[in-house]
Amino acid sequence: MRNIFKVFIALLPIFILLAVPLTASAVPLDTITKIATDVGLPKYASFGDFFLDLIKLALAIVFLIAVVFIIIGGYRMITSAGNEETITKAKSTLTWALIGLVVVILAWIITAAITELLSQGSAAAK
Repeated sequence: MRNIFKVFIALLPIFILLAVPLTASAVPLDTITKIATDVGLPKYASFGDFFLDLIKLALAIVFLIAVVFIIIGGYRMITSAGNEETITKAKSTLTWALIGLVVVILAWIITAAITELLSQGSAAAK
């Protein structure tokens, strides 16, 4: 069962990468634009605005993954039953998850600071 789950997780990104272009190519661009307008999706003034939102989305996803790994590491530590090898693995998982969490938070702060600086610079130029 565990091997099937590992294979599924390993192949999931490939299926997603293959499915997105196929579904996107099946719908005309004007239809996508109309749907986006009807739903109320934001229209970006520049590629930079879109890129910043994309970075923020990626950081949010990585943040959630780090939190999941913190939960996994805590669960492993609780269920280790005194087994030193399992405790060591759990500590390693927690350590790397916390490092990842700190990196994501710092990246979020840097992105917010750069966004603020760029928006002040563009407002001053106008």
